[in-house]
Amino acid sequence: MLGAFSHQYNPLHQKSIEFFKRHILQKKIKFDLVAYNHGDHIFLDRNYSESQHPKELDKTFLVKTNRHANGTLFIRVMDEITLHRLISPKNNNQGYFDWVISSSETRVDAVGVDHNLLISKVLKKGTHRISLGGPFSADPIFISQNDSILTEHFSIFN
Repeated sequence: MLGAFSHQYNPLHQKSIEFFKRHILQKKIKFDLVAYNHGDHIFLDRNYSESQHPKELDKTFLVKTNRHANGTLFIRVMDEITLHRLISPKNNNQGYFDWVISSSETRVDAVGVDHNLLISKVLKKGTHRISLGGPFSADPIFISQNDSILTEHFSIFN
């Protein structure tokens, strides 16, 4: 009994459990990077699309995830890019405090959570941690850059 008790409260054991949970059991986020056109489906597992199209989303790439995906993606930026997010007031948007709110009107009608605010942020060279959003729905991620060969300017990984 004493061995089980000491094993459970051993700080080295607790750290190894935390490491295992964080690095070994962590699920990879399923995503696709696609050239976006107005009317395309926003999510991998839902057929939601925008009913109002802002010009900021022209010539962008969409990072498609599942509607209720959560977690973090990392974007390695080689040259400056602009990230655009469609967000919902129902989600926790505290992480977007330094993003710019667009005056353009947009809307993605969905069951339960509508996305009707477009925000953007310029990302400089480096690796950036991007939350998928939540807790009710993932916030779609659009990427733009002035160059026509956009994918040479960034890479995305889990």
